[in-house]
Amino acid sequence: MTPQWVDAVGRIAGPSGKEFTMKRKMTVSALVLACSAMLPMTATADPAREMARQVNLEQLAEQLPEFERPQLWIGDPAPELEIGAVFKGNHSGGLQRGTVYVVETWATWCGPCIAAFPHLTKLQEQHEGDVKILGVNIWDNKSESEIAKFVEDQGDRMGYTVVQERGTTVADNWMAPAGRRGIPSAFIVDREGRIAWMGHPMRMDEPLQRVLEPGFSATAEAERAKRDHRANAWISMIWEHVTAGDDAKAKQGYALGYALLEADLKDQPESLNRIAWAVLTARGVHQRNADFAIAAATRACELTEWENASIIDTLARAYYEKGDNAKAAEMQQKAVDAATEEAEKDDYRKVLDYYRQQQASAGG
Repeated sequence: MTPQWVDAVGRIAGPSGKEFTMKRKMTVSALVLACSAMLPMTATADPAREMARQVNLEQLAEQLPEFERPQLWIGDPAPELEIGAVFKGNHSGGLQRGTVYVVETWATWCGPCIAAFPHLTKLQEQHEGDVKILGVNIWDNKSESEIAKFVEDQGDRMGYTVVQERGTTVADNWMAPAGRRGIPSAFIVDREGRIAWMGHPMRMDEPLQRVLEPGFSATAEAERAKRDHRANAWISMIWEHVTAGDDAKAKQGYALGYALLEADLKDQPESLNRIAWAVLTARGVHQRNADFAIAAATRACELTEWENASIIDTLARAYYEKGDNAKAAEMQQKAVDAATEEAEKDDYRKVLDYYRQQQASAGG
């Protein structure tokens, strides 16, 4: 019911059309805790928070996968963009210096791609004149005429330029060298013709804004991406434990999460929001922990200066799951106030009404 632009870890689709989660599988032993004695817990304390003081992050970090630079990486010159059919808009081929481009790959059979169309349209509208979004069809099993009809049927949902790769050039020269194995995938190309960012298009808003700002540094963006890689590896480790189906492992996973709030995740609002939402709503979580979700989402709200409606919405959900309907309604009102689109506000208002109903039913 609560509006979120991605699920727990994001969804993409591979060349076969099968959707899968953007989560790297890891084989991790049980969390290694330091040998110091357990500190006494208060009656209201979350045991996992107390356990966090004994988590040995340095030792656990040895289990994280090393970052492996793909052949095509941030700061590299963008490959030549070879275009076949043009289904919507105008594009003469190639990428011109002085223009910021988004090269976004999609296919007609890809559910996550179709779900991203309106978001890309919104970004094109917001950055008209500064950014050109190119939706590039790849990996498709339909004929050119069938794809053209599909694009026509989308109407205003695809409010940007839509083209098809020439042969398999984009798949071969962009996707494969970048290690991108699923769609939708987006590449931002800066005014100098360099790859400035790559990832899921639903997570592109802030990176695109950074690329447009004066003094953008591809080197700094590459370092940010490496930190994001490490944060995602930590989240995978947490996730493996909280979905293991074992109380002790779940507690260890949350202990790790609390420890990371003061370490590698402390400046990662998107990662904090994703793991908080996941432990509150995703299937397979053995033991939901509203206290951890509150801590993670609160930190994410602070990092984004309480301006990100989606993150505030997560915090409201966390308070609701804890049974604090009044606080949930208070936070949801902040989400309504922070939302910038009327449709988004309407969605958040519906959730706010529900929280207020629950508050009234509980007598306060």
